[in-house]
Amino acid sequence: MKYYNVLVVLSALLVVSACSQPAYPYSATETYLIMSGQAEKEMPVVENNTKAGDVFLRKSAMKVPYNTLVTDRLIKRMKASALVEKGVGIAAPQVGISRQLLLVQRFDRPSKPFFACLNPEVKKMSEETKKGMEGCLSVPAGYGEVERSKEITLVCYDAKGAPFEETISGFTAVIFQHELDHLNGVLFVDRMDKTESLIPKEQYRKMKKKNAKHPEKNQ
Repeated sequence: MKYYNVLVVLSALLVVSACSQPAYPYSATETYLIMSGQAEKEMPVVENNTKAGDVFLRKSAMKVPYNTLVTDRLIKRMKASALVEKGVGIAAPQVGISRQLLLVQRFDRPSKPFFACLNPEVKKMSEETKKGMEGCLSVPAGYGEVERSKEITLVCYDAKGAPFEETISGFTAVIFQHELDHLNGVLFVDRMDKTESLIPKEQYRKMKKKNAKHPEKNQ
């Protein structure tokens, strides 16, 4: 009887242990890359101007585990990378971690915070679209015009694995779509009209600055 009780307890402990483990554990290499720097230290951005970089960015990302110290560190370091690069969004593949994790600056919320989204799923995209200029931390060649849905409905998870659903519109919806593409190995240049070329970053920034000074010319 005592022996039976011991087996029951051991079995229960094994179940609990299994349930407490992340469903999609990090590899040793991923863990090293993420944990080798402090939380406030940015991670190098992968760019598409090398063959190795382009191949990596074209991979479909794996799911990311919830509620782990490694995921928490990754979120913090991704934010540091976005801030250093002055980006409004960033996806884990852009810092060399092929996982379904993205950060987006929420321009639709007070104080415009960065928002972490894990293992996202798009439930709906509006048929109404709008064209706009986009750039990317991973595409140093320049900016280009892309057509995006004006509104999306997204199911996402926070760092602890709590799900939520939200409908997002405007510029913030565009950022989400851009970063979601990264999780599927798609770059904004893939969505451009093939007859159009990228505008070099410096040229685009000068043009944007000039237009800001003379908004009447853009009406």
